[in-house]
Amino acid sequence: EREHIALRLNESLSGLDGINLPIQRSNTRPVYYMYQMRYDPNIVGLSRELFAKALLAEGFPTFLGFVKPLYLLPLFQKRIAIGKQGWPFTLSSRTYPKGLCPISERLHEIELIGFDCCCVKVNEEDLEQLIKAFIKVYDQRQSLISKTT
Repeated sequence: EREHIALRLNESLSGLDGINLPIQRSNTRPVYYMYQMRYDPNIVGLSRELFAKALLAEGFPTFLGFVKPLYLLPLFQKRIAIGKQGWPFTLSSRTYPKGLCPISERLHEIELIGFDCCCVKVNEEDLEQLIKAFIKVYDQRQSLISKTT
């Protein structure tokens, strides 16, 4: 089912500038536990958050980002795991500054939009409605921009 959903979304949403869909490499079969796309706010002309809010209003549930890069969690930033002395961080001088993995950070903070097709039961009619909702938001993005300015 997830594979079918992903293939239909890829077919229907391909060609939308600023929306980079998942690529299936040859000799692979993705499980599409989640359907994720890269969103380029500079090309689309709208923040990812506003785009996702409009998608949700049209009935297309999304999530933004995925897992915050682990090194940005307080455990790594404060370098304290066990005890007040900070073990095991006391074993090295390694730090975990923001910018350590810029692509992961950019995906989490700016680019990644996902659809949790694993948790939502989607029949053919639902899938068509999801596709129509996405295209509607994309096509109406200029009016969303003007409403926010």
